[in-house]
Amino acid sequence: MTAVIISGSFFFSGYLQVSLAKKEAFRTADALGEATFNSMYPLMRRGWSREELVSFVAGIQSAYEKSPYELHIYRGNLVEQLFGAIPNPPIDDIISHAFIDGEKIIKEGDGFVRSAYPLKAEPECLRCHTNALPGDVLGVIDISTDFSQTLSTLRNRDLFLYAITIPFALLMAFFASRYIARRVQKNVDSFTEHVGKIHSVKDFREMEFDVSGQNFRELAPVNESIRLLAEKLKQVAVDREILEFEVRLLDKFVITSNVINDWQEYVKTLLREINHVIETYSLFTMFRTGENTFELLIFWRGMPDEISKALFEELAFEAVKHSPHLDLNANYTIQHIIDSDEPVPTLSKESIQHATKSLFLEAPRIGGIVGIGVQSSLASDPVRNIVIESILTTLINLVGSVKAIHKYTKELEHYTTKDPLTGLLNQRVFRDILDTEIARANRHEYPFAVIMMDLDNFKSVNDRYGHAFGDDLIQKLSTVITDQKRAEDVLARHDGDRFALLLSRTGEAEASMVIERIIDAVRRFTLSTEQGATVSVTVSAGAAFYPEHATDAGELYTIADGMLHRAKKEGKNTLRLPEGKEVADVLKDRREKSLMVLNAIKEQRIVPYFQPILDLRTSEIGIHELLMRIETENRLINAQEFIDIAEKIGVIHQMDYIVIEKAFAHIHETGYDGLLFVNLSPRSLIIGEFIQHITDLAERFHIKNENIIFEITERETVKNFQILDKFVHHLKEKGFKFAIDDFGSGFSSFHYIKKFPVDYLKIDGEFILNLRNDSKDLAFVKSIVSLSRELGIYSIAEFVEDRETLEFLKIMGTDYAQGFEIAYPGPKLTV
Repeated sequence: MTAVIISGSFFFSGYLQVSLAKKEAFRTADALGEATFNSMYPLMRRGWSREELVSFVAGIQSAYEKSPYELHIYRGNLVEQLFGAIPNPPIDDIISHAFIDGEKIIKEGDGFVRSAYPLKAEPECLRCHTNALPGDVLGVIDISTDFSQTLSTLRNRDLFLYAITIPFALLMAFFASRYIARRVQKNVDSFTEHVGKIHSVKDFREMEFDVSGQNFRELAPVNESIRLLAEKLKQVAVDREILEFEVRLLDKFVITSNVINDWQEYVKTLLREINHVIETYSLFTMFRTGENTFELLIFWRGMPDEISKALFEELAFEAVKHSPHLDLNANYTIQHIIDSDEPVPTLSKESIQHATKSLFLEAPRIGGIVGIGVQSSLASDPVRNIVIESILTTLINLVGSVKAIHKYTKELEHYTTKDPLTGLLNQRVFRDILDTEIARANRHEYPFAVIMMDLDNFKSVNDRYGHAFGDDLIQKLSTVITDQKRAEDVLARHDGDRFALLLSRTGEAEASMVIERIIDAVRRFTLSTEQGATVSVTVSAGAAFYPEHATDAGELYTIADGMLHRAKKEGKNTLRLPEGKEVADVLKDRREKSLMVLNAIKEQRIVPYFQPILDLRTSEIGIHELLMRIETENRLINAQEFIDIAEKIGVIHQMDYIVIEKAFAHIHETGYDGLLFVNLSPRSLIIGEFIQHITDLAERFHIKNENIIFEITERETVKNFQILDKFVHHLKEKGFKFAIDDFGSGFSSFHYIKKFPVDYLKIDGEFILNLRNDSKDLAFVKSIVSLSRELGIYSIAEFVEDRETLEFLKIMGTDYAQGFEIAYPGPKLTV
């Protein structure tokens, strides 16, 4: 440090000397320039000869010959024109700039300073210098000052002085630091001696710290602070193994799939770890397994005797007595889970202390109690009590979370794979199974059949007897069909009143037998209504066979569906198998529809239609729903005829782009300032630039983003939930609004409301059609309207097809209505 200070002083001194030398050089140069000019001026006023000028310059240069100064006088062009040139050094940039600018120029360098002083013409100068004007530069005085030798002398002197003083300064610093270090070390050694005697929390608590600082008075306040800190630490010190256990305990909050699948083994591991810090005999968990059934699991670290088992069961049921959520009269199953063969000592109420913690939730409906038993002597330690509390918290969260996750997982698995109404597999899972079956059949070279079935005249049953009765009928018929198929066959509810059946390792003859059996059973089945009427239906079916008709899942679907349509046309209540050219005709028809869609996109024949939506509070129309149509020479094609094909060939988003652009252009042309509902296909959700494209269109046609409501059908998007989440929040950030179409049609409806910022709910039209005749539909619609009002969401009723239903919806407080009673879709907006 001393050397650094001395070096810094040396460099600072050198810098100061250079600055002072430059300053002195500037001052001297100014003085010389002033003196030279003053000497020249009298001669110039009276007029001097060339010989006198040369003699004057030579005299000046001779005077400064052995000094650090060098002076030159330069004649300008105006003077040379009249009086000729005099000997000068070559004119450089500095002299040139002085002549041109007429200002004093100073240049400094390493050890020198140079100044150029311009001589300007004054009025009296013009008597001799007749070619000049006032202010013209007639000449320049150039003075150079070299002070490098002076600086060198000063530096050498400083080096000599520092060379003498540095060793002495270093020696003094060394002895001073040694003296201070010895005094500090005595205090450090004293503190280290105290710390070295600490090997446990007990040693720390019993240690008396004596760090008065008498060896070094200046450190006394610091030492006193250390002593006070040590006294405070004694109050909060915890054994290392307890801290490490607490850290390990935090890891138990990480619930993986392995934990969910084998949580009992996880609890046994936790019990072993607890015994490293607290001697623990047992843990127990008591959780609900049914509406009024509970399971008591008692985990033992070793082998207990019967007395200990009975004691711990008694302690567990004592906890039940004090819980308002549990009933001693409920059904309890008891299981003892033993971790090792090491015997556990016989326990008594005096030797064991137990603690419990409970958890009860309504959604999901789970609940229970966890407990721990430890030695009574350990339970009195406040630190151990904190650890016990941590253990119970971890245990209740672990088991409770596992139970909740397990319940949710089971429900999610059920709803994502099964049809909520019938319990059959849903369309998506059936398609996955079909893809797997194709791969297996190809590998093992066996045939199989795909059957599409549809209930005949089911719509009339639904319209006449209500949506609830129709659901009940479908539910019962799914059981009838299940009973008639073979055990290895795969049955799924495809959609509505349609079913799909996969008959593995089956040819035409055997498939025909199975389907005829199903058709006969459905025909014989009847269901009575509440009014006492007996209802029956029939079923039509179409088949396709692998590999005879196709080896692709999509084509098998198309062929089976084509045969189903032919069965319907040919009288229903029958099975239709492909014959002759029919397979080619069906596939050709699909190709023609695909070509029709592609040509419509290419030729821009996708056109917008608008269906008005009535405000039931004001009886005004300020909202329209955008619908899609295809124009041909002969007719206008509705969306139902081409949407499926467009989605399968992956062009539906292109059609969305076209119809939205045309709709926006029409809005701009007509000056419509109302709201527009825009249906989105699931394909649009995964197009990264979709929202930006719509935003650009809205900007181009001067349409407010908040006037556009994107309408998403729940049952079409549930499998794209994460993408939908990102999509919805992105469009809300842009100012667009969001509506759920067909609300209530699937199990995720209420989850959508909770998850997403919904602005509108469009109630599934199936509930509206029989609203006045079906009490269940009525209750469901009332609950949706009430829920939407509570959440600040607008409700819209679809499929309003008569005046009575419209008036009924007004009374219920529904916000909007849409349907043929209001208006049919048309190519123009109601402005």
